[in-house]
Formats: sequence, C-alpha cells, structure tokens
Amino acid sequence: MRINREIEKMFIDEQHVFDKEIENIFYQKETNTFEYYELDSYLELLEACVTNAYACEFYLEHSYKYLREFLKINNSLLILGATKDEPQLLVCIEMMKSLVLKIKDLKTKIITYHILLNNTINYQPSHSLNETLNITLYYNNKIKNPKTPQIMFEYSIKSLFRAELCFEALDYLIDYYFINYQENLKLQIDNYEITKEIENVSLNLLDDFLDFKFNYIMSLNLE
Repeated sequence: MRINREIEKMFIDEQHVFDKEIENIFYQKETNTFEYYELDSYLELLEACVTNAYACEFYLEHSYKYLREFLKINNSLLILGATKDEPQLLVCIEMMKSLVLKIKDLKTKIITYHILLNNTINYQPSHSLNETLNITLYYNNKIKNPKTPQIMFEYSIKSLFRAELCFEALDYLIDYYFINYQENLKLQIDNYEITKEIENVSLNLLDDFLDFKFNYIMSLNLE
C-alpha cells in the first residue's frame, strides 16, 4: 500500500511537538518516563513497564475515540471525498481495538508479576506519585473538543504517536528484563508461567503496532 504523505507528515509534526515539550523537563528516553527508574532493580523495571502500559492504553483509547468520531461524521457529511464506511478505516478501528485489548492484558500480567515478586496483596510501586501518568492525564486536558473531522483525525494521530513511544519502550524494557533477569533460577522456577505469559503477549506487540501504522493507518485515502 502507498503511504499517505499527509498522514506521514502528521506523525513527523507530532515528533517535533513532543521534542519541544521535553526540552526543559526531565525525560528518561529508554523508559519513556518523566521520572527516573533504576533498571538494575527488577521491581522498578517492571514499574516502568506498567507506567508505559497505562499510558499506552490511555493514548490508544483516546485515538480510538477520535477515529470513530471521524468515521461517524465523515459518513454523515461525506466530506474529504472519502468513501462511506471506508473499509480500510473500519479495519484500522478494529485493529486499534485489538491493540487496546492486548495492552490491557499485558498490563494486568505485569502487575500480577510485580505483586508476586514483591509479596504484596495489591500493586505497590515505588513511584507512587507518577509524573508520567500525571502528564498523560494533563495531555487529555489540553485537547479541545474538535470541531471538524480533519481535527479529529489529527488528534487521533497525535495520540497514536505517543502510544508508539510506549510500545517502543515496552519492547525495549521487556527484552531488557528477560535478558538480564531471567537467568536468576529462583525467578524462573517460582514464576515461570507468568513470565512466559508476559513474554508471549509482548512478543509481537511492537511489530503489530508498526504493521498497523505503516500498512493501514498511514495508507488511508483522505482525498
């Protein structure tokens, strides 16, 4: 499929917006967080994964919401010259819904693992005041009610860009975790089943998102 350069530019523009946002605040790139996580601590590494999973879920649901609104208004007004119930757009919406379910599942499994390793009843992270999630929620406040389908689509792309950063961080952090910590025999024996579940759910998550991005959402015809 041919990439729509207009949509590609939206992703590029959002990269510039994000780069400007982090110019004067602390940002840990490898964890995609606005607080510091010590990656030599397996519990903090898992907490960085949970933080990204929460943020990813939020951004995906935000994008999903505006893409559905875009389709709804586009169908009623048939603007931008798009086809009513554009099949590829419907596929994008279903793929996004699938990604939301996968990230929810991954988040639940990582939280369960953290509870097992920390011997607690509930999830008790060391970063209880989480700046990343505060910024994520503040992002929602900055988004005004869109007046046109074009703006709705732009908002959807803005959120997808931020979800992509979370997917990339999760891919890196989970690979890092399994490379550095799974040689610990006790962790393998005591929690083998849950670690394999995390590994299986996360295995193709970034690839699934990139397939969705490059082969579907960026190939939509908006003309």
